[in-house]
Amino acid sequence: MSSSRTSSSRFEAASRTAGGPRSSRAIQRVVIRVAAFVVVVVVLAVGLPARRGWAQLGGLPGVPGKAAVALVDVNTADEATLQSLPGVGPALSKQIVAGRPFASVEDLAKVKGIGPAKLAALRNLVTVGGAGRSAAAAAPATTIATPPAVVAGARPAVPSAVTTIPKATIPVVPSAGLPTVPPAPAAPAGGGSGPSLATARESAARSASKLPAGVKVNLNTATEAELEMLPGIGPVKAKAIVAGRPYAKPEDVMKVSGIKQGIFNKIKDAITVQ
Repeated sequence: MSSSRTSSSRFEAASRTAGGPRSSRAIQRVVIRVAAFVVVVVVLAVGLPARRGWAQLGGLPGVPGKAAVALVDVNTADEATLQSLPGVGPALSKQIVAGRPFASVEDLAKVKGIGPAKLAALRNLVTVGGAGRSAAAAAPATTIATPPAVVAGARPAVPSAVTTIPKATIPVVPSAGLPTVPPAPAAPAGGGSGPSLATARESAARSASKLPAGVKVNLNTATEAELEMLPGIGPVKAKAIVAGRPYAKPEDVMKVSGIKQGIFNKIKDAITVQ
């Protein structure tokens, strides 16, 4: 009996020295802890990027109060979508639609009913796109014309002197064969019984109407002015002579009313019908 107890005690001592059942349980605990650590690392490695992605979209799926929120484009959204924004009702949504396009979110302050407080509440919930950005990009740039450079030391152009050309003196050529009209005689001083101015002009006209010697007037072709140069022929008789054409011989002129033998005797040597 003693020998068997001695051998079993020795076996237990050898088992403790080699690790025995106790060491195997410890190994199992270590393996379980290592496996749990690996699982945690894998979960963290896979879950954190996904968590960050959902956070960037505005919230996490399945988490109350963390729903993803999409920005509302104030240039393209309809009135119903605009009314989903805080503080925006039917009237204000119509004002926003009427005020399009908006080049920036700050332009919403121009809408009647949107003050600084409401703009601050909407600033992170809205965006501007579409027509607003296109209109801002298409706005033509203001071009300022650059004045021409002035060269230092350059003298301005001086207009050349204008040469004054004297007016050409046109000689007065008297009508061929017509005598110059003499000046009318001056009226006597003191209003005497001398000839009047009208009488002086009439006598000057008669003297100017005399034909030069040897010149004859054709009754069939002469003008009224040429006929009036005949003695005793005035404007009325000249018109009558022209109206009575043609004339076969000079004596036919006496058929004209107002021209009788006496006047014919004065003009017979100065008229012709050829």
